[in-house]
Amino acid sequence: MKSAAFGSRPVGVLLFLTMAALVLSVVPSSAQASTVSMDINPCLGGSYYMMMMLGPSNDEDDKKLDECEPATNGLFPMFNINLVRPIMDMLNSYFGNHNVGGPPAAYRRADNNEAKRAELARWIDRQSGTGMPAGVTPRETTGEAIQRWIQPLRDSQVNGWFNTTWSSPRDDHRPTRYDSDIWTLTMGADMPMLVDGLLVGIFGSFTNSDVDSTFNNGGVESKLGTIGPYFSYTLNEFLAFDVTVAGVFGQHENTVGAPPATTPLGMGSSPKARGEQDVDGFFISMNANGNYWIGNWGVQGRLGFLHSDMETDSFALASGGASVRIPSRNNEITQISLATQINYFMAQGLPYCEAVKALPFFRITWNYDLDHDNIQLPFGVPQHPNDDDEVVLGWGVSLFGNGPFSGSLEAGRTVARKEFESWMVSGTVSYAF
Repeated sequence: MKSAAFGSRPVGVLLFLTMAALVLSVVPSSAQASTVSMDINPCLGGSYYMMMMLGPSNDEDDKKLDECEPATNGLFPMFNINLVRPIMDMLNSYFGNHNVGGPPAAYRRADNNEAKRAELARWIDRQSGTGMPAGVTPRETTGEAIQRWIQPLRDSQVNGWFNTTWSSPRDDHRPTRYDSDIWTLTMGADMPMLVDGLLVGIFGSFTNSDVDSTFNNGGVESKLGTIGPYFSYTLNEFLAFDVTVAGVFGQHENTVGAPPATTPLGMGSSPKARGEQDVDGFFISMNANGNYWIGNWGVQGRLGFLHSDMETDSFALASGGASVRIPSRNNEITQISLATQINYFMAQGLPYCEAVKALPFFRITWNYDLDHDNIQLPFGVPQHPNDDDEVVLGWGVSLFGNGPFSGSLEAGRTVARKEFESWMVSGTVSYAF
């Protein structure tokens, strides 16, 4: 009995010492892991790099890739068009204001004898003032009356303009969810050249975008410049064309945060990983614009083509002395659009300010992606809808008079693209020199 009792005690002591040794061996490693988590973003570990190169091997790898994939690489296929679209919408509106009046007598030289005789006939008609519709003489259509009020380029060699646009693209697909604010400032100038109806100009813009990507606790802040020429040609009172070509250059600042689940024992928090990458590319836009007036009501139609090509350079995503290189990526999108716009010419001018004419309008645009790069997600993660089309509703007012100033205010809403939506507000001021 005694020997048996004596023998069990050393065994118990031995088991206790073994358990204590195991605990002591685990505690330092946990503390060390916590320290590493505070100093180095888990998204930068060697396993993450291998997963990027070789692909996920299990569900846990899927989750890590989904949480760590840099926002630019995950979102840029959609983000690409988001950066270009506000510029194109603004330019299309600007061209529309020029083409809205039908036969652009404003583009004709003042020494054109035929134009002088037509202007003299209109002046004689205006003197009688009897039996005329509001703002329209017997010898001119509503479109011609509008051109008489739009900035008289025949008397000015250069028309300068400034625009500011705010838009808010938003993706509601949970694995790629983001909210953004994009501000674009644009300046341009144009003048008639070579032949009647041809307008040649150049513009430059600066875009600042701020994207919050909730799916990886990160974001992208971008500063981009755009510069290029544009051409507008009015064939007759019903049809006009415009072309824009522009280069884009700038930089993305990417931020990726560590998911809370990666912090051991809930202790500490991992710093954000950051990396900057250069961006460059180009886009080309071509539109055919139609006009038709019945009284003071006008209808415009537009058939458009857009191609955008953007290259994001490779960059180092770094945190706490560790880094992983994110590969470069090229994104292209080719898009066609159909738009119709209804205008109403307020020929009597604004209340208490008859010298300023107003042209309220409502526009609906259908954009269809002939080709775009889909947002790619890791295996096992619900894929992005990657919808091919959208509808953009726009409404606003153009203001112009006999003086050197004119302008427009416009708002827009993008709908019908799955799990994506956007608002836009834009204002333009023009001055004829």
